[in-house]
Amino acid sequence: MQHVGQTLGTEVEEQEARVASTADPALIGPYEPETLNAYEAGFKAELFDCELRTNGAAFENDFSNKQEEVIQPIPNLPFTGTAVENAVSARDRGAELEFTALRRAQSRLRSLCGAQWRSLAAA
Repeated sequence: MQHVGQTLGTEVEEQEARVASTADPALIGPYEPETLNAYEAGFKAELFDCELRTNGAAFENDFSNKQEEVIQPIPNLPFTGTAVENAVSARDRGAELEFTALRRAQSRLRSLCGAQWRSLAAA
């Protein structure tokens, strides 16, 4: 059995900041909505009279206008504030492969390996 999928998601704009009550209002937004384009493809198979099961998948997640919390100093105050900014665009890629061997009813050997890579680019 094979599967392929694509998903598009959006995190809408919010006016958010965690700062002291006397903080600089300039720390509060606005920023662009974050969007995610996610792709995945994979397979499942049972081989050798159902004694070997294999699952595999690969994925890619592309973020645009990725929202990140950024700590910034507040001018003329000894405080910092946490504001949300469109800091980066990001891409996550990964793959995993799983094997399960069923030799007898009481014996099972399972192996799983996976890897993930992330790249960031300044917005």
